[in-house]
Amino acid sequence: MKTIVVIPAYHKMNALEKISLQQAVRVFRDETLCLAVPTSLDVSSYLTYGEFHVERFADRHFESVASYSNLLLTPAFYERFAAYDYLLIYQLDAFAFRDALPYFCGLGYDYFGAPWGRICTVNHRLSGNPVGNGGFSLRHIRHTIAVLQKYHDEIEHDWKPFTSYLGEDIFFSWAAMQAGSGYTTAPLNVAKTFALQLDIQHAFRDLNEETLPFGVHGWYRSDAAIWIPQIERCGYHVERSYPQIRWRTSRDVRRDAVHQWALERILKRGQSEHLQEIVRMLLPVGRKLYLRGNGLTGARTRLILRDLGIRIDGLLERGDPLPASSAFLLIASVQFEDEIAREFVQAGRVHERDFLTSREFEERFLLRCYERE
Repeated sequence: MKTIVVIPAYHKMNALEKISLQQAVRVFRDETLCLAVPTSLDVSSYLTYGEFHVERFADRHFESVASYSNLLLTPAFYERFAAYDYLLIYQLDAFAFRDALPYFCGLGYDYFGAPWGRICTVNHRLSGNPVGNGGFSLRHIRHTIAVLQKYHDEIEHDWKPFTSYLGEDIFFSWAAMQAGSGYTTAPLNVAKTFALQLDIQHAFRDLNEETLPFGVHGWYRSDAAIWIPQIERCGYHVERSYPQIRWRTSRDVRRDAVHQWALERILKRGQSEHLQEIVRMLLPVGRKLYLRGNGLTGARTRLILRDLGIRIDGLLERGDPLPASSAFLLIASVQFEDEIAREFVQAGRVHERDFLTSREFEERFLLRCYERE
């Protein structure tokens, strides 16, 4: 069984991504490693860690979550690796504790991904499948090409328009549940041993050497207090002050899910004067509103603001110049929230006076809604 580990890369690595890459080189020393990168990326810093094949794709495929997802929903991506049987997607927020590729490939399923868990309920409901996260995922190449060709029309009309919200992985989760698809995903009990991402406490009561999965996705984005000690046991030192580390727990993520449910209930009541009054208390009247963040959190925030009748005057991407100081800014990014806030402060903007995070806006909005009831 021939396998290849494909590492998507599109920017200069931070310190935590370097740990993930170093572990990939260490663990998969008997596997073929490949960097999947934009045409314009200088990969010299990556090549200092080991030997890699390099597959280059047009820069446009790495501009956003949606463009990357759309690339992974095309047969052409997998055809680059047609000489292999299985492909492991290893994003640089993943960490493999050992090389278990021969074992999982031997099980014969077409797709392995971490369980959605109780947190990603939308993904579970839309796909009808409890597993599928793609950040650390194993895919049978020939069968994946076949299922992408079989459901080409559904991908174009039903899935690609929503990849900025849902990501590419939900398609494979869904496809495995379709009668006659011929595509299989690992069952939940196997998926838990393959990888974890969220809802860690629910998946395992006690993480130790016997219960650690093959790998983890998003190890410094959620439940970092659980994963960092496990990673340090592998010989790494993780500086706790790194700004990329998100110390939120699965419990925090579940709380966010409850917030979303409460917001949906409130917004279904319509744009009452009561809601408009609360909005005026939280967002300054007469100032233009700009949103920074174009991923899942940004998409969700745009929908919430739309339902509240709030006009967004502009969307900001990384590297865009900030608007005039009279504008008010909302940070709609979980991953880069702290980094963006520091950037705003360095530019002379004052927290709460000139900007809020979308999380702060939602929490304060909900609190005031329930205070009035």
